[in-house]
Amino acid sequence: MVERHVTFRVLPDRGAEFEGFVIDRYTPAMAAQPGFAGLRLLRESDTSGRYRMVIRFYSREESDLWRSSDSHKSLSPSLKALHLGTEVVDYVVTHET
Repeated sequence: MVERHVTFRVLPDRGAEFEGFVIDRYTPAMAAQPGFAGLRLLRESDTSGRYRMVIRFYSREESDLWRSSDSHKSLSPSLKALHLGTEVVDYVVTHET
C-alpha cells in the first residue's frame, strides 16, 4: 500500500469550489483507476486555505499509472486553477490497525 500526501494552498475564497471539485470530479475519476484504495480530503483547522489530500493505491505502479492517465492530465488544469501550489510526499504504509 502506498499513500501520497498532497498539501494544497487553495486560493482565498475558493475553498468550497476546491472541495466540490475534489468530491464531484477528481475522486470519481481516480476511483475508476485500477488499484485505487481511497482518498481523504482534510482541511486544516487553524490555517485558512490549507488542505491535505491523502491518496491511497495498492502499489506504487498503480499510483504512477493514475498520475500519467488521461483523466489526471485532463483534470489537472482545473485543479491547478484553484490553488497557489502544492507540497507532495509519498509514503509506503508499513503498519496499520
